[in-house]
Amino acid sequence: DSHARHYATGLQELIGEPYDKRIFISSVSCLMLPGVTRTTPGTDWDQLCPNALDTALDMIIKSPAAPVMIGEAWEYQLRYAGILDSVQGSGAEPGAEKHTFLLSKLAELKQLINDRELIVMGNVPGSVNGLPAECLTRPRYLFDPCENGMDFDSEQGLGFAENRRLSEFASRTDGVHFMNPYDAFCDGGQCRPMQAGKILFSDASHLSKDGSRVLVDHFKASILAVLEQQARVHRSTLSD
Repeated sequence: DSHARHYATGLQELIGEPYDKRIFISSVSCLMLPGVTRTTPGTDWDQLCPNALDTALDMIIKSPAAPVMIGEAWEYQLRYAGILDSVQGSGAEPGAEKHTFLLSKLAELKQLINDRELIVMGNVPGSVNGLPAECLTRPRYLFDPCENGMDFDSEQGLGFAENRRLSEFASRTDGVHFMNPYDAFCDGGQCRPMQAGKILFSDASHLSKDGSRVLVDHFKASILAVLEQQARVHRSTLSD
């Protein structure tokens, strides 16, 4: 969804251009996982969601040396996810078993992409105590600047619980790498939507361009390692 698209600036500037890599991003507000739809009214999600996934999988098939990265607003999308029935359309919501549902669908995705390495980018913590841009444009009076109240405890951030489960899934699944955005934006249990004078979030949950750069820079070495690992697998397949 758009929580994959907000990594585009950082990926392009810090990895794509200097290392001559290409990225493909499909932005539809669905969980981009097999057999999943969305239950909100007004849009034909039963067509949009699987079609977007099929488009992405087609691109993956054409790129055998490339790993796959998936990023979502995991917490948000799980609220509205539905189980796609290929005959009758969208079916039941995952309900109380939503985390089991999510991890089972990620496992299905890993099977679909075969020997491709899979990077799962966790939920960003967001900006839960107001919008940084609004804070910085307010008139300054005698009271403390509002940026002093922007920080928050990491457990209050968006998708904190989902990230923990995604991390556990990656730790027990071969070829899956979990990267937690909290590591880039939080320290000592405190998350900071503004750092070194930079606004890291363009709204309550989406990264700004500066935020995208900060995150990708934090994980650059790890992402490059996965790229090299995938290249080795591809070279081995060719030699066989």
